[in-house]
Amino acid sequence: MSVATYLLFGCVVLALTGCRKDKPVQSNSNLTDYELVMTNEDTLAVTNLVNTFFNYIEHDKLADAVAMLYKMNEDDVFEEPQLLDNDQIAKVMAAYKSLLPIRGHRIDYIKFHDTYNNEVKVTAILEEATEDRPEVTTVIYFKLYDYLSMWRLCTFNSDDGNRRIISNEQADSLQSQFAESQNSKSDSI
Repeated sequence: MSVATYLLFGCVVLALTGCRKDKPVQSNSNLTDYELVMTNEDTLAVTNLVNTFFNYIEHDKLADAVAMLYKMNEDDVFEEPQLLDNDQIAKVMAAYKSLLPIRGHRIDYIKFHDTYNNEVKVTAILEEATEDRPEVTTVIYFKLYDYLSMWRLCTFNSDDGNRRIISNEQADSLQSQFAESQNSKSDSI
């Protein structure tokens, strides 16, 4: 290509892009800087992580599910999440065994806040609904941790000082927003 061709191509690109006005970026003051950089890939990765965890449980592979869990390690200067130790594994296994069998699950919402302070609420279905009673469920919360661009599913234990980042009032609206976004995504597929 000659120099004239490059110049002509550059002028055409400039003319096409220079006349276009970009919409100003809408700022949502309710979102953290971290939330603003979250993408659908993050939501998909977290959804897959949670679904894998519950699929293990629903298929009688509780040990495999618990092996996916991490705990926060505030003593580590790099804040690397740690796998559960044997005592913690035994406690988590006992807690989940008391719920078994879990017949299904649904993610109620995922709330991104910052690298180490994210939350997912999951409803575990213990008994399907019948004609004379509604489904029997329990709610399970997990802390999500983004470590080296890999999502980790962490235990949520108030005894360790963990607190939910979403209030009960906000949880209802987040649950509705999450359901709407999932419905719109499935409609567009």
